[in-house]
Amino acid sequence: MMKTTIRYILLFALLALAGCTKDGEDPRYPHASRVVLVYMAGDNSLGGYAWDNLDAMRRGMTSVTSGSRTIAYVDTPGENPRLVEVTSSGTQTLYTWPSPHNSVSAATVREVVSLVRTLAPADRYGLVLWSHGLAWMPSWATGYLTRSKARIGDTWPQTKHDGEAPETSAFFVPAAFSASASMPVTATGSASADRPIPTASVPTSWPATKWFGQDTGESPAGYLDTEQLSEAIPSGVFDWILFDACFMASAETLYALRDKAERIICSPAEVIADGFPYAEIMAELLRPEPDLRAVCETYYRNYADDPRPAYRSATVSLVETSQLEALAAATASVLGAALTTDPEVLSVMDLNRVQPLDRYRRHFLFDMGSVVGELETRGLVPALLAEAWRAQLARTVIYEAHTPTMLGLALDACCGLSMYVPYADYADLNEYYRSLGWYAGCYPADYNIAQ
Repeated sequence: MMKTTIRYILLFALLALAGCTKDGEDPRYPHASRVVLVYMAGDNSLGGYAWDNLDAMRRGMTSVTSGSRTIAYVDTPGENPRLVEVTSSGTQTLYTWPSPHNSVSAATVREVVSLVRTLAPADRYGLVLWSHGLAWMPSWATGYLTRSKARIGDTWPQTKHDGEAPETSAFFVPAAFSASASMPVTATGSASADRPIPTASVPTSWPATKWFGQDTGESPAGYLDTEQLSEAIPSGVFDWILFDACFMASAETLYALRDKAERIICSPAEVIADGFPYAEIMAELLRPEPDLRAVCETYYRNYADDPRPAYRSATVSLVETSQLEALAAATASVLGAALTTDPEVLSVMDLNRVQPLDRYRRHFLFDMGSVVGELETRGLVPALLAEAWRAQLARTVIYEAHTPTMLGLALDACCGLSMYVPYADYADLNEYYRSLGWYAGCYPADYNIAQ
């Protein structure tokens, strides 16, 4: 209690100092046209990557025009959280918390956002959320988190949901590849047949992560779920959000954040732990009117064109949040039609017929277009209704790109968003799923979800 009291006294004093000028603005923190807040919840296995990414941001700042700023909240293992400004010459500490805290609590997120708005006033703000991620999945569902694509003798790049994996980006190239091998990539359409040769799978326990973030300094480890993050991020502050974390292009999770930013950059599959190429994208992100499609394209090409074959894995989407309610309504029409004809179609669906976007043995993230296509193919959804849904999807996902495979998982379909299918064998997840806003907006009120 004493530490918490001291922490808030110091924070209050800092905020008061920032406001103690004649015109209400501290000259040390001048008004900017754009401030990007990079929220790095890195008190986990990604800690080492945080410093690499901060250095990349520093390099990116060399081509940024004056009048904009990058502020990073950094929480890494063994050090107190701090707020730093990233400039072309390095980082300058603006504030250090007097003791460790849980970086993935809603209270901490709100505190950081408030502090940044005070110390770095700006016309516009953008938000980068950097950490582990696992869509809407609850932290207790450890039984689903068994890796299906682990390889014997091959260490693939760590991704941003490998919470217990070693901090390394080293890898061995599978025999199917050579250093000069080319691997086709595509921004649309079907995947190429040029894929890694699969090897025997070795089940490995994976961490129990919630929707966004992990703080292993907590006991037990802290996580931030969908509703908590939605409550933590204020509406009307950020005009865009970029998720440097896995699986964030989930219809369920984006729907919960639909009033938090105008546009969201996210991935429906995994994000390699090296993250976004900040040296190349900072100048664009800091513009008053950034070209977010160009940011997505830069991220995609950074991995699609990587000379190391094992790193040629990327999915990225740009989502227009104002269209998410219309997408939920269109999805409700599709699901309503299918469930009216066959009330058990989802609970008994052959999941092998739809495209998974996760690499677990028990898939729970599926390509939305693939699910709607399967319902249409089975004659449960009229073609006109399915086409109307696709038209709304195109208004919602305004950019999408994916490589043919994601670390060995073939992406034969990838529309840019994932969704969950309430399958009968997933009774525990189904009960939790009913608590999500997306479920309430898309499923008939009298639908008896499989339990």
